[in-house]
Amino acid sequence: MLSPTNILRPFDAPASLAEQTFARMGSLGVIAAGLMALVVFAL
Repeated sequence: MLSPTNILRPFDAPASLAEQTFARMGSLGVIAAGLMALVVFAL
């Protein structure tokens, strides 16, 4: 199962419920970080 955390991580970790939840939060975090970076660069 491909998720942002699994792609960023060099090792294979068991996909537990917590891992899947963090993966969803991680994808949202990446989008939020990208928006914040755009705001910082725009200043």
